[in-house]
Amino acid sequence: ALVELEMFQAGRIPVSNAQTSVHVPGRGSVTLRGDALLGYFSDSTAAYRFGSPKQDVITVRLKQSDTGVLLSEDFYFPSGLDLVRQRGAAIKTDVVWRADGKVVVTLSSDVFLQAVCISSTDFVPDDNHFHLVPNQQKSIAFSMCGSGSATFKAHFDALNLVETVTVRATESGL
Repeated sequence: ALVELEMFQAGRIPVSNAQTSVHVPGRGSVTLRGDALLGYFSDSTAAYRFGSPKQDVITVRLKQSDTGVLLSEDFYFPSGLDLVRQRGAAIKTDVVWRADGKVVVTLSSDVFLQAVCISSTDFVPDDNHFHLVPNQQKSIAFSMCGSGSATFKAHFDALNLVETVTVRATESGL
């Protein structure tokens, strides 16, 4: 597998990043140290209190090394969960209405989005209340509830985002 470590300041400025390959045996575990991955002392957890933290979001991802498929992701907030509110974020959405009736929304942003919350009246997302790392894509599949609708509408909010993002689509061919 591949382990990726990224740190961000103000939810948008990359401060540090590192990656390494690991082999995790079945029913086993591997322990890695962030500073060893980076190659220098970073005080990333602000444990030593050398001034204010240089990053407010740290993320670690475990990916399949041959395909790049995300296996697991975790986050740490050295300054706490009260992140800077973001204005004017460049959020991109791509909507595909599949033949099986599901709607897939691919979401990306130039800033970190904290606890993205999705609401939709006629569709149910397969994932909700997640964090989104800057310049990473996240695909969410929506299933119709009830008799269905030919119009898709969903609202995306994040704790640190000022604006609400609304995504709309109509079923092709109607």
